[in-house]
Amino acid sequence: MTAIQKKDTLTVRLDRAIAREFVQACRRHQAEMKLSPDVASAMADHLNHIGRRPVFDLDEFADLVHNNAVDKGWWDCLTCDGTGGDCEGITGACPTCGGSGTYRDPAVLLALIHSEVSEALEAQRQPGLDKVCDRCNGVPDGTSCRKCSGTGELKDGRFAEEIADILIRLLDTARGLEVDLIKAAVEKHTYNVGRPRKHGKKF
Repeated sequence: MTAIQKKDTLTVRLDRAIAREFVQACRRHQAEMKLSPDVASAMADHLNHIGRRPVFDLDEFADLVHNNAVDKGWWDCLTCDGTGGDCEGITGACPTCGGSGTYRDPAVLLALIHSEVSEALEAQRQPGLDKVCDRCNGVPDGTSCRKCSGTGELKDGRFAEEIADILIRLLDTARGLEVDLIKAAVEKHTYNVGRPRKHGKKF
C-alpha cells in the first residue's frame, strides 16, 4: 500500500481500541486527582461519551505527516545538508546533527506553527483574501492549481486549510522531537475537565 493509499484509508478508518485506551488513561488520572463527587460524576459522563465515540487514528496519521516531511527534506540538517558530515569543511560526524543528517531547531518549528496560526487569523480577518487564489495569483490555467482547480477563484475553505496546516505542523513537530503528543493531550484534557468555568480566568 502506498503512502497516499494509506492516508486515504486513514481518513475513513475509525479505531475503537484507541477510544478505549483514551478513556482508560483519563480514568486513571481521574482517580489520582481526588475530585469532588459532582465533578467526578460530570467527568464520568464525559468519559462515557468519549468511549462510545470512535476516534480517528491520529498516531498513524502523525507518522504519515512526519515521514512525508522527512522525504521532502524538511528535516535535513542545514549544517551538513543532510549528509551527516564530511561536506563543506566538516570532517567526520556533523556537530549539529551528530551524524544523523536530520535536525530542526525546536524554536524554528514553533515559529512555523505560529505562522500558520497567523495565516488562519488573516483568513478570518480579511475574508476578501478568499476571492483570489494565492497559489496561482488568480490566473486560471484550467488544469494545474489544486487550490482553485484552475478557476483562479479560491473556493470557501482557506480558513480550514490553514487550521489543517497547524495540525500538520504540530504532528510533524511532535513526532520529529519524539514528544508523545497524544499521551500529553489525554493528560491535559483530563485535567481541564475538572477545572472551573473558564479555568478561573477572564478570557
